[in-house]
Amino acid sequence: MSTQRPQSADTSAALAQQLSASLAGRALTAEGREAVAAAAYAVVQAFLAGDTCIELDGHRASLLPGLACEPALCAAPGSGSPTPLVLDGRRLYLARLWQTEVGLATRLRALAAEHCAPYPGMTAALHTLFDAQAIDQRRACAMALTRRLGIVTGGPGTGKTTTVAKLLVLLIGDALAREAKPVVALTAPTGKAAARVAEALLTARDKMLLGDQARPEVLELLPKKASTLHRLLGSRPDGSFRHGPGNPLAAHVVVVDECSMVDLRLFDALLQALRPDAHLLLLGDSNQLDAVEAGNVFGTLCEGAGSVTPARAAELTALDIAPQGIAQDASAVNDATAVLQHSYRFDKLGAIGRLAAAVLARHATDAEAALSSDADGRITRISYDPQKALPVDALAQGFVPLLEALRAGATDADLLKMLDDYRVLTPLRDGVHGIEGLNRAIEQLLVAAGHMTPARGGTGIGRPVLVTRNDHALQVFNGDLGLVVSGPDGAEQVLFRGPDGQPRRISPGRLPAFERAFAMTIHKSQGSESTRVAIVLPPAGEREFGSREMLYTAITRAKESLLLLMPEGPLEERWLRASERKSGLVGRLHG
Repeated sequence: MSTQRPQSADTSAALAQQLSASLAGRALTAEGREAVAAAAYAVVQAFLAGDTCIELDGHRASLLPGLACEPALCAAPGSGSPTPLVLDGRRLYLARLWQTEVGLATRLRALAAEHCAPYPGMTAALHTLFDAQAIDQRRACAMALTRRLGIVTGGPGTGKTTTVAKLLVLLIGDALAREAKPVVALTAPTGKAAARVAEALLTARDKMLLGDQARPEVLELLPKKASTLHRLLGSRPDGSFRHGPGNPLAAHVVVVDECSMVDLRLFDALLQALRPDAHLLLLGDSNQLDAVEAGNVFGTLCEGAGSVTPARAAELTALDIAPQGIAQDASAVNDATAVLQHSYRFDKLGAIGRLAAAVLARHATDAEAALSSDADGRITRISYDPQKALPVDALAQGFVPLLEALRAGATDADLLKMLDDYRVLTPLRDGVHGIEGLNRAIEQLLVAAGHMTPARGGTGIGRPVLVTRNDHALQVFNGDLGLVVSGPDGAEQVLFRGPDGQPRRISPGRLPAFERAFAMTIHKSQGSESTRVAIVLPPAGEREFGSREMLYTAITRAKESLLLLMPEGPLEERWLRASERKSGLVGRLHG
C-alpha cells in the first residue's frame, strides 16, 4: 500500500463507511450483511490509499463465506448480472476498478503485440542519429519503431527525451516519404511536467538542427508545446472526457512523459481515446514514486524490463541491434519495453549515483558507505537528535546566494536560474519536518539574519512560491515555482519562467492558489532537477512511513550535490523498503 495520499484519515474513513453502510443495507442475510460491510469498507480504504483491490487471505479469508451469501452484491467475473463488488480469485475489487484494470491490460497487451514493419533505410538512419556510445538509446528507438506501443524507462539523465526526439524524427521522416503528415501530441500528467518535456524536446531539436542530423522540414513537425493529459483528453467537470472511443484523438503519435505519475483510470482513458492507427510512446522512470491515485501502471508495465522473447531478439538482431537480454517467458509488453541505463546527469561511480543504486538495490551497507564517503564532495550528511531542535540553518544557507543576488539587482534570468539551482525536499506536509514547519523555520532564520525583511501585509519579497492549481489563461501550472520580487512601482510581483523559457512577472493577486516554497514535498519535485538538493528525513516516531521509491526520487533530483538531514544512526530500513500496490495488473499484463 502507498505511503502518502491526499485524503485525510477522517475523509477516507467517512467515504469507506458511506459505501459500507449502503451495500450492507442491501444484504439479504445477517452473515452476508456483516461480510459485505467489512469488505466494502476495506476495499474503499484500499482504493483511497492507492490499491485497486484487497486480497482475501489471512484474517480476511473469513469474509468469503459471508460474501458467497450475497451473489447480487459480490460475485466472480462473468457469473451473471453486474455486482458492485467483484471477487476475482482471492482479489476483491470495486466493480468499476475491476473493469478498468481488465480493460486497460487488454488494450495495452494488444497494442504491444501489434507489429510495425521496419521501413527501408531504418537501420542506417538509426546509426546516423545515434553514435556508438548511445547503444541503449538506439535499441530503445528501434524497439519503439517496430511496435505500436513503445515504453522507454530509465533513471534521471539517461536521455529519454533525446531518444524520443530522434524517434519522432524517424517516424515523421517515414510519414513524409509516404506523403503523409503526422500529427504528434506531446503530453504529461501535470502542467509543470508538460512544460519541462516541451522545453527538453525543443533543446533536442535545436541540437539535431545544428548537427545537421535531420531535415529542417522534419524537425519543423516536432511538437513545440505540450499539454496535460487532462487537457489533451478534454476533461469535463463531471470527471469524464470529451475524447474517447466515439471521439478519438486526432494525433497519429502520442508521447506521454513522466508516466510513473499517471494513475490507472487516467491511463485507461488515454488508451480508449487513441485512434486505431495511433503510435503510443510512454516515457518515465519506473523506480520513482508512483501515481497519487490508485494504480502503479508504469511500474507494472516495466516488470521484467530488459529481457525480450527469443522471437523479438531475432527481430532486433536483424536490424543490427543487440538485445539487452532474452527470456523465454518474456511478455509482449516486455518486447515493447526498453531500458536506458547510462546516466548523463551523474556518474554512477560518484557518491550520488552510488547512493541511488544502493537504495534501489536495498543494500543498507552500500547506502551507508555512500553516505559516509566524501570522496567526491557530492554528499553532505548532517545527523540530528530527534529530541532537539532541527538544525534548519544548514537548509536556510542554501537560499542566501539567491537573496544576495536579488538585493544586488541581478537579472530576472539569473534569479530564476538560482531559484532552480536549489531545492529543499521532505516527504511530509505537516509537522516540524514537513513543508509547513520547514517553510516557517527557514523564513524566520533568513529574516533574523537580515537576508529578508519580514512580510507585512503581502507575500514578502524574496519568498519562493509554488503554484498549486493550473491556470491555462495565465499559462501557469500546478508545480510552477516562482520568486516574489519588487516591481518598478515597488509593488510585489512573482517572477516565473514562461512557457517559452523566458522570465515573466505576474501580480500575486492574479495567480491561482499558491503556497510558500522554501521547502516542497518529494512528490512535487518529480520530473525536476536541481544543482543542489537538500533532503529532510523525519524521525520514525513522527510518521511511520517511507519507501525506497520516495528516497530514490529525492536523491535523483540532484545534479551535483546532496545534503541529507537525517536522524542520528544508520539509514533506517523503511527507506530501503519497496512500496507495494495491491492489484492484479502484473498477471494481466505479463501472465
